[in-house]
Amino acid sequence: NWRSQPRLMHAINAFGRALFPSKPEYSPLEAQARASPMEPLEIVWFEKNTRSGGRRARAYTIGERIQQLLGDPNQTVIDPETKRPRSLRGGDIAVLCRTHAALATYASTMRAAGLRVNCTEDGWLESRAVQLAWYALSYLANSADRHAALYLAVTELGSLSLEEGLRQLMEQGRVEDPLLRELDGLAEGVADRTIYALVADTLAAIKLFDRVSLWPDGEQARANLVHLMGLAAEFMNSNREALAHGGYHGSGIQTFLAWLRAKAEQDDRQPEKKVLDEDAIVLRTWHSSKGLEWPVVAVCQLDHKFGARLPELALEYGSFGDLSRLLEQVGIVYWPNYACPERNLASRIALRAVAETETRRLLYVALTRARDRLILEWPEFLEKQWEEQASAVQRIVGVLASDQEPDAAKKNAGDDIGMRLAQEIPASSSVWSLLRNHCRLERGNSQSSGERSAALVIDGEQIPCLVSEGYIEVPEETLYADPEAPRELPATGRRAIRPASVPIELTPDSRKPSEIDEGRAAAFKVRQERYSDGLILNLDLHGAELGTFLHRCFEVLGSRPDLALRLPELTGVEASPPAIEAIASAVEHFEAWLARHIGYHEVLREWPLLMLDGNGSVISGTADMIARTASGVWVIDHKSDQIDDPAGAFQKYRGQLDAYATALTAQDMHVLGVGIHWIRLGVVTLRDVAPSGRTGS
Repeated sequence: NWRSQPRLMHAINAFGRALFPSKPEYSPLEAQARASPMEPLEIVWFEKNTRSGGRRARAYTIGERIQQLLGDPNQTVIDPETKRPRSLRGGDIAVLCRTHAALATYASTMRAAGLRVNCTEDGWLESRAVQLAWYALSYLANSADRHAALYLAVTELGSLSLEEGLRQLMEQGRVEDPLLRELDGLAEGVADRTIYALVADTLAAIKLFDRVSLWPDGEQARANLVHLMGLAAEFMNSNREALAHGGYHGSGIQTFLAWLRAKAEQDDRQPEKKVLDEDAIVLRTWHSSKGLEWPVVAVCQLDHKFGARLPELALEYGSFGDLSRLLEQVGIVYWPNYACPERNLASRIALRAVAETETRRLLYVALTRARDRLILEWPEFLEKQWEEQASAVQRIVGVLASDQEPDAAKKNAGDDIGMRLAQEIPASSSVWSLLRNHCRLERGNSQSSGERSAALVIDGEQIPCLVSEGYIEVPEETLYADPEAPRELPATGRRAIRPASVPIELTPDSRKPSEIDEGRAAAFKVRQERYSDGLILNLDLHGAELGTFLHRCFEVLGSRPDLALRLPELTGVEASPPAIEAIASAVEHFEAWLARHIGYHEVLREWPLLMLDGNGSVISGTADMIARTASGVWVIDHKSDQIDDPAGAFQKYRGQLDAYATALTAQDMHVLGVGIHWIRLGVVTLRDVAPSGRTGS
């Protein structure tokens, strides 16, 4: 073994013999690492356990012990890079637990105690910051979403109490809050922006990055929001056909949210706060610690129960000798959960043996991660339970083995063995009981910092160790401490930025095509084509909501007219059959006009665009439709505005259309012209583009 110091390796070999008592199964390892001044073994023992806060008390104890080690200048380690001694720091310490749920408790408890932790936890989608962003996007997609409106208004982003929010819903049918009005303003022009831009704009509008920077776990919350933006970019750049085959039609907010939930079902881990944080204590499960090592390792959650769980379904292989015939060797094994306890006994024994073998191996992995010092949680409160189980086994075995009982009594005892085992021996045992069968702790005299000299007796061999007593409950002064207590602002990062007016001469780092205003540019020639009498709908949608709905209808039905009856499902809007029929007819007429007058051979829908303008600002957006012809492309943008003069209104969007043409030219596309499709009028306004890619006047 090249990892652990010799004295620690001696203790690990003793644990190995205890975990794998048959000699052929465990081979002692010889230490090759240099000696360390650190005490190799430390036991933190817990005499009692409480249901209300036992695990949190153990987490607090381990956190306090780590703080003591970090504050001790005599605790030094050999730096793996420089090979020289240096002081112990947070990144040198790992806390290993059996389950992710326990890791979450240890992480939150240590953070509350002021320790920095590096913990890969589940629950990204359900984290507070992501949920706030989720409901803001849900409201942006549909302002009639009362649940999203209420959630935002009564949480830390809004200004209402839950009582006031519910009262508004009952009396007015909607919730009113300054935050919601801010999102209402953002909803204008939703269809003209990419999902990535919408997510970024939403987070900026509700000032979520600023808010989470003040939270105790602000760094993790920020990482979760950055991950959300990364997923928005991934969705925006995903192949549309692949998404459609997966059931995700369109590129709007609702489609993105459905895709996001499915993504989280596959992988819901929260991202690392930092790529590398040398001062953060590492929290990992026993399983995920395989192949890793740290100078100091605390192995926790030895009270974890393992055992048979019925019903159970598994695969069993007869042989791995010939892998080409592996499927012939496999069988399905099912253990049902009978109402009769005796019927379950054989299943429990078989499953418990498998679970015990896996637990022994995982525990050995955890014990062997340490280089210099191993800290063990010792749940001594399980001693009484262990003794009762051992006594139960002895009583049953004694009855069966007794020569003094008459044959009839022995037969009755044999017939009753299943019931007595089922009643007296639980279906699961603790990890600690695997060690306790061969180990006992002998505490000695008290030393400094609550430590005592002690010995862990393993199969009669005394292994010297330090021992300290753990908390039964978390101290009240810590339990009720204010997590929002003022702290010194960092020298760098968002919280260190001082608010000030933006200088006029600064160039924005990014802009949207819809924000580009050509000012009072000279008028230009356009031509106008009518393809239908227009689209008249009787829907309870207005403004941006109506525009988003119509955009999605033309996007989906343009390539898949067979999905007309599924429009309510795909858009989230309850449209009547006559309305769906009118929309489908309008799409059919528009597509027919497009084929006749443009003569395309391919249509790119919701095409993402990215470019730099003359000032170096990033221009990002999405073109609703790009029609490819043999000689070039036409850019068509859908608009749902109710207007009287299409040619005059065309001028308003000149900057946006120019940006589309320039971006496509940069993508080596020859732009023939640009146009606006006025959905509600049944009219298309077109303008030719000069050879340079700039629109002509």
